[in-house]
Amino acid sequence: YIKVSALELLAWFATTFDGDKRALAEQAGAIETLVELVTSGDSTRTRAGAAQVLMTLAEDHDDNKRAIAQAGGIAALLQLLMRQNEGVYAKFLAASALGSLANGHSGNKRAIVNFVGGLQALVELSRREGEGHQDRSGPRELGRLPGLGAMELIMAARCAAETLAVLKTDSDADIVSVVQEVEGSFGAAAGGRNDSVGIHT
Repeated sequence: YIKVSALELLAWFATTFDGDKRALAEQAGAIETLVELVTSGDSTRTRAGAAQVLMTLAEDHDDNKRAIAQAGGIAALLQLLMRQNEGVYAKFLAASALGSLANGHSGNKRAIVNFVGGLQALVELSRREGEGHQDRSGPRELGRLPGLGAMELIMAARCAAETLAVLKTDSDADIVSVVQEVEGSFGAAAGGRNDSVGIHT
């Protein structure tokens, strides 16, 4: 619990004070530690908290985007997204962090697209919003809206869709083409998944 609270506090400082965002990232080993927590944190809340801090550090900060990618952050976030038994909230924050890392950075977009199975996991998550809307376990006095877990799924699906939209804004036609190909394979009735797509250089 203390570890999770500390991560939430770091995310708040980085969001509120831009100077803190720069200072946190420059601390020796800070980004590497956050990436390690995303990969092997001892709870879904810890992994989610680490993803949230990485997301905040990457927002509108090109140097941090590069540093996180160089530390293996993109791979760690995609692996978290692909983990079958991972909590939905952690996947929501992983998708958010990937969007922040991709925004305005072609190199990071290419890394996401080329990670085997990662783009497919983003598309799959983006298609799950309907599952959340089907849930009606929320309080009766609120008109039987979706419950908390379903709302998290809806947010995660929308965030994954937003990240895919960011990927498709790139000037590199190859990146856009691959994203559209994977999206199309999920939309095809008998297309199935194709985890082998990517940009071949």
